[in-house]
Amino acid sequence: MATISFKWIIVTMLKNNGVYEDAPVPDSIWSYTGMNGEQLYACFYPGSYCDIFDSPYVKTPLLLFADRELTDAGQEFLRSVP
Repeated sequence: MATISFKWIIVTMLKNNGVYEDAPVPDSIWSYTGMNGEQLYACFYPGSYCDIFDSPYVKTPLLLFADRELTDAGQEFLRSVP
């Protein structure tokens, strides 16, 4: 049985303009560095609160997707993924 990484889901969503299967389109998709240096991802959906900049658990937040479009950082992220 294969496991699906969250990064793969994020890549799929970014390539499909925020769409992943039957899930609603998120308001924003973020990449950030966690407290232990690991690369993490967050999706914020309509009605959810995004306070990623003030969190003590988040380092170097990078907005990949907003307003139903890839950001410049999102396009660069996709170019970096093999």
